[in-house]
Amino acid sequence: MRGNCWVMSYDYVDLDVFLNIQVFYRSAGYLVHLNRPPRAGDLLVLLRGDPGQSLSGHRGDVHVYDYVKEHRIDWAGRMPAASRIVVVSLTPPAHREGVEWLRGYLPVVPELWQQPLASKRQSRPLHIANWKPLRDDPYQHQIVDLVRAGDLEVYGGKWDRLGVDTHGLSYLEANRRLARARCCYGLMYAYQRGTTASGRMWQAPLNGCVVFSEAGTDMAGIPGVIAVERFEPANLTQLSQQSSGPSLAHEAAEHWRQATFALGEKLGLALPSRPSRLAVLGGRWHLHHQHLTTVADRLVGRLRRFLGPRRRLQALRQRR
Repeated sequence: MRGNCWVMSYDYVDLDVFLNIQVFYRSAGYLVHLNRPPRAGDLLVLLRGDPGQSLSGHRGDVHVYDYVKEHRIDWAGRMPAASRIVVVSLTPPAHREGVEWLRGYLPVVPELWQQPLASKRQSRPLHIANWKPLRDDPYQHQIVDLVRAGDLEVYGGKWDRLGVDTHGLSYLEANRRLARARCCYGLMYAYQRGTTASGRMWQAPLNGCVVFSEAGTDMAGIPGVIAVERFEPANLTQLSQQSSGPSLAHEAAEHWRQATFALGEKLGLALPSRPSRLAVLGGRWHLHHQHLTTVADRLVGRLRRFLGPRRRLQALRQRR
């Protein structure tokens, strides 16, 4: 073992991102801990949010994965005692002094995400994401128009405020649906476009599903991503120009294996050619646990909605 790797995410933990990170650093020989107070000399990995001055005494190496672009932080100012700070992002950080910039993206482990592909794929595109409160955003409006016209199958939270009856999915459910679909639509926050990539850009192609994304967002040369000026039914005519199904899944897997191995080399990590089988099994266990929790919560929510009116009616009868 090389030591401890402390993964910190200060405003939210994206489970898919963390599981990739966990397998990546475990494969490099680290013990990985999430959101526990890091020891001063160990490797520190930062994902989302601003730690403030809480890490000012950290003396070890720091790897920052700036994939959200919510904070333009002066990392050297936050951690003046760190021995080395590397910022991994597709665009340069706002504060370059005292840090090394490594142009790249998050590690992605195909073995965690690929599902058995369906022999026949549904023609109607998917959109798997919570509804985003984007004001006057043309891509958001186009997504809503496609959903209301029945041209787009949508899953995610908060769509009920638009009168759309749907529900969220676990990561396993999402990837299984992507493995049955020819294509899907991604949607990023406006400030992320042209600065980073979205999770759908790697999860969908790994399952043989083409992604339509906003113009200017195909920054990383990811297989299976088609950037378009508008989200509209005419986008489907471009599918003939793009491989899909097993060929796309294979191409995407090779792309991410090579990119992730190269990332490890640039960070000075001794990675094997394939990720640790034990680490992958651990990641899959977390995915299945999250799946069971998501399904159980969904069933409980439906039961509450069913029983709610009955209980209110019963209370009214008792008052009479």
